[in-house]
Amino acid sequence: MTKVFFTLLTVAAIFSLQPAARGEIIFSDSDTMIIENIEGHQGQSADVTVFMANPSFSIGGISHRIEYDASLMEIDTVVCIDRGCNLETIYLDFSEPGVIWVVAISRLSNLIPSESGPVLILSFMVEASAPDTVTAVEFVNQAFYNNAWSDSTGLDLIIPVLVNGGITIVAQTDIESSYVLPGEFSMSQNYPNPFNNKTMISFDLSSSGDLELAVYDLLGREVAVLYAGRAEAGRTVVVWDGRSSSGDDLPSGIYFYRLMISGGETITRRMTFLK
Repeated sequence: MTKVFFTLLTVAAIFSLQPAARGEIIFSDSDTMIIENIEGHQGQSADVTVFMANPSFSIGGISHRIEYDASLMEIDTVVCIDRGCNLETIYLDFSEPGVIWVVAISRLSNLIPSESGPVLILSFMVEASAPDTVTAVEFVNQAFYNNAWSDSTGLDLIIPVLVNGGITIVAQTDIESSYVLPGEFSMSQNYPNPFNNKTMISFDLSSSGDLELAVYDLLGREVAVLYAGRAEAGRTVVVWDGRSSSGDDLPSGIYFYRLMISGGETITRRMTFLK
């Protein structure tokens, strides 16, 4: 217990309170941390991805303090993704409404490489009573430099460029409705989302027709075809278990699923697979 407590205090001192005695504070004009902007719906989950862009060195640790409007939504989970899973989260706290603290370090043999990519997923639940609005999800320095990276030595603090994002909260639209007008089609958000075992995707057609429902990774590669062929008018429900078309287990991450009907019209949505 003493060792864990000492570790947390040490990391907090390095990242959130003061620089290490022999280290430097370096203000970068290229290393960047980005919170994306997304659209969310009342009463549903909304997954916000945090990206690293243009890191100029191998990263040994990160510390971030992120704020959001707790009257509109609440944080559900914070998980690593892609290169962020090189980090070992040793301090995660969102007990204070509207505030997320993340402090994580990596072992010397498993540093975050100097490449751009996603690091974290912040999963929020939007209040059912939330109005249509744009709400910020943003990095905030409360004291000293709460938002910083560490190099492989753990001595130098690098202050990255911070790009804030947010969620545009909108009401449910006809695209999520089970009723479709003649000549139209719709597809619902998968449920549950995020998911760690199976998820359901439903689509509705006003008349029968040929279509394809496929899943793509962040690089745009098709990884699974969930439905291909003719579907009857009405609702069709498809279950995906996180496997590729060849039956291989896919890694955790963000995926896109696209419904394409004959004639080339498409609907694309995003989902998060967690293991």
